[in-house]
Amino acid sequence: MTPLMLTWIQRAGMTSRTLAGKQPVNEANAVVATEETSHILVRNILIAQTKSEVTMNSDSLTLIQEILQALDKQELARTEPIQKKEILSKIQSVFIKGNPRAWWASLISKPKIQTYNDNTGYLHLCELAPNQEEDVWLIADEDNEEKFLFSLPLNCIPSVLDDCRYFEYYIVNKQLKWMIAENDHGDLIFCNAPEL
Repeated sequence: MTPLMLTWIQRAGMTSRTLAGKQPVNEANAVVATEETSHILVRNILIAQTKSEVTMNSDSLTLIQEILQALDKQELARTEPIQKKEILSKIQSVFIKGNPRAWWASLISKPKIQTYNDNTGYLHLCELAPNQEEDVWLIADEDNEEKFLFSLPLNCIPSVLDDCRYFEYYIVNKQLKWMIAENDHGDLIFCNAPEL
């Protein structure tokens, strides 16, 4: 019997009921009664601890921490480019009118909008993009305050997004020919770069 199981058996002996629902007569009976179900007790407690730890951790993570965790899980690069400000500025100048709070609300080109009632738009990204195999820019917009920028394969982005809380994001091909955004309404918005 493992030390953890012994600890739980000792704790169960101090309670008025065992997991099997038997009323222990004395401490010796409590040990016997809980040995029958100790493997269940230990497994249930460990699962409960794991779930609460996950919940606690996910509640306390910032958006960037969640994204970095998701990138690690997919074994993708987790660094932002050194020229992040210049890249974001160039993307904004090509696709966006002015300096709006939310980029998707001020696109220069007329967008095509796809709505998914089940909030699974991110699973359909590759259907909208002209080329699914290329590396693109993923721009994570943290409540319109800070934007995070990552170079990722387009076909990996749905898995990254699936491991994170909801946030507005933009996907831009590196030649700045097209952009996909998901807004706070769950709409996928596709637009081409304006004709020059």
